[in-house]
Amino acid sequence: MIRKLLQILLLTAYCLLPTAVWAAISTVDSSGGAYSSIKLQSNGKPAVAYFDHKTGELRYSYWTTNGTVNQWIRTVVEEKGVTGYVSLWLDSSNKPYISYYHNISKNNSTGTEISGKYGNHMVGALKYVYCSSTTCLTPEDWTKVTVAQIDSSTTANGYTGGFSSLAFDSSGNPRIAYYDYSHKIDANDIKKGALKLAYCDSNCSSSSSWTIRTIDTDGGRSASIVINSSNKVMLSYDADEVKTIRYAESSSPFSLWTKVDIVTITNPSTLSPSNL
Repeated sequence: MIRKLLQILLLTAYCLLPTAVWAAISTVDSSGGAYSSIKLQSNGKPAVAYFDHKTGELRYSYWTTNGTVNQWIRTVVEEKGVTGYVSLWLDSSNKPYISYYHNISKNNSTGTEISGKYGNHMVGALKYVYCSSTTCLTPEDWTKVTVAQIDSSTTANGYTGGFSSLAFDSSGNPRIAYYDYSHKIDANDIKKGALKLAYCDSNCSSSSSWTIRTIDTDGGRSASIVINSSNKVMLSYDADEVKTIRYAESSSPFSLWTKVDIVTITNPSTLSPSNL
């Protein structure tokens, strides 16, 4: 999955004709954007979450019509430290939710988080943010939650929270699949990271309300998540050091996962309904 769009304009295009002729191309943000994630509002107009690699800002833009004027409304969600892996979700009221990877500033002596400036060192974390206001125009309008972060006292380097993919179950509870680069089975583990699921069923504005489950210790980058009508979580992702595409599924409390490798069929003509 190619997600990096560094040093280019973030564009969105939409087609209005069945003949696949591009009817409009609109510049969302002329200052650039990367790791974009798009969803449709209830009126069918697009909304986009992305980050500016030059400033480290997480941004959210949505297309709206004010009288006869069509325009993108842009807002800064997080002001610094964002480095990508953005996933956007809109509920039925167009309320935006975003998961993303964030470098949290920490004081090197106390380990406490520093807001408003860069600290002595940075800790990679999975963040979750949502906006309850009608405008969502300033960073203060957004509620930000640290869902998971590496333990800097035991992990020399690495990150957690990459390749996030966000979805909600039928009760409106968030589930986030993500890659934890810092995860090791033991001291001899030479593989890099694990696929994990963060989920919350109530009071999701508090970090302590989130539960983390390990899905696969054989890699787990580039996860994509869907949830069916029975609230079963289903994922596809890169495993075995990105050599294999794997599928996994589980239901709450997500302690047991069924996993299968997706095998490439080199000669589809040999298939028939009897051997599928």
